[in-house]
Amino acid sequence: MKTNAINLLLNQSAKIFSFFWKRCASEIDLSDIRGKTIMVFSPHPDDEILGCGGTIIKKKRAGANVKIIFMTDGCRSHQHLISKKKMRIIRSNEALRAGQMIGIKDEDIVFLKFEDGRLINNQIKALHKVLGLLSEFRPDEIFIPHRKELPPDHFSTNLIVKSALNIYGRQVKIFEFPVWLCCHWPFVNRPYKLNQGIFRTFVQSLVCNYFLIKDCRFFINISDVVGMKKKAMERYESQMTKLVQDSRWLTLKDISNGDFLSLFFRKYEVFYFYIMGKEKRKTNAD
Repeated sequence: MKTNAINLLLNQSAKIFSFFWKRCASEIDLSDIRGKTIMVFSPHPDDEILGCGGTIIKKKRAGANVKIIFMTDGCRSHQHLISKKKMRIIRSNEALRAGQMIGIKDEDIVFLKFEDGRLINNQIKALHKVLGLLSEFRPDEIFIPHRKELPPDHFSTNLIVKSALNIYGRQVKIFEFPVWLCCHWPFVNRPYKLNQGIFRTFVQSLVCNYFLIKDCRFFINISDVVGMKKKAMERYESQMTKLVQDSRWLTLKDISNGDFLSLFFRKYEVFYFYIMGKEKRKTNAD
């Protein structure tokens, strides 16, 4: 009875949140994307599909050139059950298969190979690599994790890419996508880091919900490609299934009894949109 009451409260709270969000949300126009270059910076292999997989599919179909850059190797996801060396290989292969599913060629995928969980310790090296990629690909749009994401590799990716953009200088459209920012009440019944205590968890949920409403006011309708996005996520077998038959091998489906994963298979993906850099006049060199 108590559980039913809590679930009812969460459902009603989610509806209230959605009501206020829809009142200020705007759909992103995809009509002027043909020939444009888009770079997606993913903290780990799978974040690109979770956060903006449907959008990548839509952008590709609209004629955009999409590059996916993986900041870390994802080797620590199950290090208590499988070696980091083996997991590094598994996840890079999964990333290539997921990319193929959404129309991304292997040559359009870049692995920076920083160790999972250690990106914050390699910020200078990562900044130089990102700056080199910006100069090489000259993107029109960039997708990065939301600035308030809690996992260290997520907010480090945001910080590194924006620091590189400040040096790069050219005008670029930025789309920040939430992943773990969504793993809070009322959208899931067991929020991210519940073990920090009920009161702190409740406050953290309020803060995260505030930034979701304040920042993520733009969306792309992916209702026609949700099925393909699901298939791409299934390519990440190490994150979606138990490669080792051990109760300690947790998958994305286990997080918050499946509530977390279901958030990414809705009919839209949301973003915090803004523009960085100054628009430069075209010259003969450009």
